[in-house]
Parts: sequence; C-alpha cells; structure tokens
Amino acid sequence: MLMQPTLEQLYGMRLNGMADAFRRQLEDPAASELAFEERFALLVESQWTWKESRALTRRLALAKLKQQACLEDIDFRHPRGLERARWMSLAHESAWLRRKQNVVLVGPSGIGSQAAIPLAKSTAGRVQNLYDLLDSAYDAEAIRACSRQLGHVPLIDSNPRRDAHKKAELQREALAQRSIGQLTPQARRYHERSTVERVNGRLKDEFGGRHVRVRGHAKVLCHLMFGVVALTVDQLMRLTL
Repeated sequence: MLMQPTLEQLYGMRLNGMADAFRRQLEDPAASELAFEERFALLVESQWTWKESRALTRRLALAKLKQQACLEDIDFRHPRGLERARWMSLAHESAWLRRKQNVVLVGPSGIGSQAAIPLAKSTAGRVQNLYDLLDSAYDAEAIRACSRQLGHVPLIDSNPRRDAHKKAELQREALAQRSIGQLTPQARRYHERSTVERVNGRLKDEFGGRHVRVRGHAKVLCHLMFGVVALTVDQLMRLTL
C-alpha cells in the first residue's frame, strides 16, 4: 500500500505532527507489533505536542522578549533548597493552571521577583490572559516590561520602598483620585479582584503573611494558618457588628 499520498494529505491538512509520527512508525519495524489503538494514540499525542510547541514558539516570537530566562535554565547546584522535580512540574504540567491554583514561593526577599518572569513565560504558552495582576512586591521594571512584551497589561501596585518623597506623592495622588471619584482604567481593574485575591491580600498585609520569620514548610504553614484563623474571626466580627 502506497503511504506517500496519505502523508501528503496529512501535511496538506497541516497535521504535520501526526504525519511525522506516522512516517517514523513506517520506518520502525517494532511499531507493527503495537495494536491499532496504541499506534493511533501515539499519532494523536505527537500532533498535540507539535501544535502546542508551535503555539508557544509563535507567542514568544510576537513577544520579542529581551530576557530569555526560563525555568529550565535554573542552576539547581546552587544551595538554595530548590527541588528540581517540583520546579519542572510547574514548567511542564498545566494542571495547576486549569484548577486555578496558586503558586506560593517561600524564601528570602527577592525570590518571588526572580521567579515571576520565568513563570510568566511558561504560563503564556498554556493559557491566554489580558492582565497580569501583582502586588507591590513585584513592582520592578523588568517584570512590567516582560508583561507588556507578552501582550498583557501589567497591573502592579506601586512600591515606593524607602523613598519617603515618592510614598508621600503616591498617597496624595490616591487621595486626589478618591476625592474627585476618578480612577484610571488600570486602577479600576486592580480593585476588581476576586474574593480569593482580597483574602490573600489581607492575609499578607494585616495578618502576618508579609513577615514570615520561620523556616520549613510545616512552620510556615502553621504561621499562615494562625493568620487565616485570625482573618476568619475578623470577618465574622464585621458581619455581627
């Protein structure tokens, strides 16, 4: 049976991944020992992988990123306590994205900012979003530039850090906007956060999440859970008063 017309039809329908896998099966004598369902599953998997790879390549090309940081380039030899298997699961598996789960990074100051760009590039190839909403801890020009290059709108709260003059200026600007009832579109979108984001924000700013001075997963979890209990009590008191 001539297979060349079949291959040409697959390429004509832009099923390049399936056509390449089919060609490899024809050249591999061991493939004939597989059942039809198994060979067909391999063809479908190859087409899916080819399609996802092309989509990611296209998005990265359109983004024109200046920084080529990615999770695969992390040097795990440095003693930072990073688990290779866990980081690679974040890079290659998208189940946590589909379930809308959060990624909590525990470590020294600055680790979140360093991981923000690689995580943004990794998720850009798996989900489509218009905004990148981050709190003031991620107020860095490199993160804003990466968000714009991915075609997103960065919604990042300004962080004056130790600049007292900038902090006073931001407070005056916020007071002026509230007094006249005028907010920028970015500010309106930033305040339209979900309930989960609001709870996380209060947990961090008001109930100890910003200042974690213990080490280890169990101790950090215990510290945060005490904050969750206090936050829950505070919310219940607001409902009854």
